[in-house]
Amino acid sequence: MAATPPDAAAQWGGGGRRIQAHVGANGVLSTTAPGGPALRWVGIHDPRYREPLVWATPLPVSAAARWRLSRDRWPIEQVPLAAKQMIGAHRACVFGGASRHRLLEWALLAGNGFAYVAATAAAVATGFGDRGCRPTCGRLRRVLLRGDFSEIPVPEGA
Repeated sequence: MAATPPDAAAQWGGGGRRIQAHVGANGVLSTTAPGGPALRWVGIHDPRYREPLVWATPLPVSAAARWRLSRDRWPIEQVPLAAKQMIGAHRACVFGGASRHRLLEWALLAGNGFAYVAATAAAVATGFGDRGCRPTCGRLRRVLLRGDFSEIPVPEGA
């Protein structure tokens, strides 16, 4: 089946290369009731990647702004990733209304703390072939797994 032609096209420069985008408007899901929200799809062709980045959103955002938003997204995901890796937040199950918020807030706070510690601590090799050490949360987790925390002395009066 042939692809539906885009309603508009855009291009801009970014990082020394030409980014092209195809934009379609007024798309709807097959399950959308009449009068429901219409989607705008954007297919962004960046020469660095083989496949285009495709977005579907009800928001009226330009293709260039959508591309910039996707570029800003990855650094933000480091904190929840650290929370999942370091404290096991991916295994937590809660059912109370307030607990859902508290667990998420605690996990993001702890993940932020671990990301800071990992970034500011000296990188430690975690294996014999580890020559290009970088201070990451995964590396900090592997170093902490080597320790036996039951042997840490408890201060008097604690």
